[in-house]
Amino acid sequence: MEEKGSVGTQQLYNVVVISAGTAGLVTAAGTVGLGGRATLIEQHKMGRDCLNYDSIPSKADIPSARVTDTIGKALPSLEPRTTAVEGTNAGH
Repeated sequence: MEEKGSVGTQQLYNVVVISAGTAGLVTAAGTVGLGGRATLIEQHKMGRDCLNYDSIPSKADIPSARVTDTIGKALPSLEPRTTAVEGTNAGH
C-alpha cells in the first residue's frame, strides 16, 4: 500500500527547505502546521549560527553576564551579617 503523498518510490512535498536557519525552521514548521508536507535539508547544525552561536545565545548570555558583574561589584562592599531569632539556636 502506498503512503499518502508518494508516487512509486518518490516522496512528494509541498515545500523543500534548503538550510535550517531560523527562517527555514519556521517555514518547514509552518508548512506542516498547515497540513502540508515539508522536507528540510541542512549540512551543518539545525538552527545554523543564529540559534547556536549568535543572536539567540547572546540574548540569554549578555543579561546574565551583566547581573553577575553587578553582583560581583557589590559583594566586596557588603559586610557579613548574622541574625538570631529569639527562642532558636540560630547562629550558635
